[in-house]
Amino acid sequence: MKRLQITWAVVAAVALLFGFYSFQAIGSQKTKAKTKAPIATVRGGALGNSIQVHGRLDEPLGSLLTIRGNMIDEHQSKPKLENMFEVRQVGERELDEPVVIELESRWRKENPIASGTRLELIGYERGGFAGLAPAENQWRNDARNKRPGGPPQSKGWHFEISFSVLQFDELPAGE
Repeated sequence: MKRLQITWAVVAAVALLFGFYSFQAIGSQKTKAKTKAPIATVRGGALGNSIQVHGRLDEPLGSLLTIRGNMIDEHQSKPKLENMFEVRQVGERELDEPVVIELESRWRKENPIASGTRLELIGYERGGFAGLAPAENQWRNDARNKRPGGPPQSKGWHFEISFSVLQFDELPAGE
């Protein structure tokens, strides 16, 4: 009988310890899920100097690139973008997966090219902030604002990357 009591005591202690550690692990997972990665602060003057920003093609912004791919009208990953190009090759490097980029809109207006057309483009990726800056939203409700209502709505403040085309050539179907 005493042996049975000790066995139950050991089982209960193990269960409590396991339950406690499981609770701790679950609790720490919940805490980790809610915690966001810290946002890095970068001085604007460092960009392009001591900090190199890479574009969607994994090359530094502003680098002269030769890319090959197809003009496309729409893509599930970027349904609202216009002037899309599906890149399959950067320089001599074949991509494992195609990368969809946005071409500068003025280039596409000047060069209406049908979807599916294979092209070689020479140009560079560029980037900058676009959309409604946080200060604009702040200003809408600021007591000093003499023109209530503020600026028209637009996309939220975000960093946008596009490809500036310097030259293009249509490729034969087999290339």
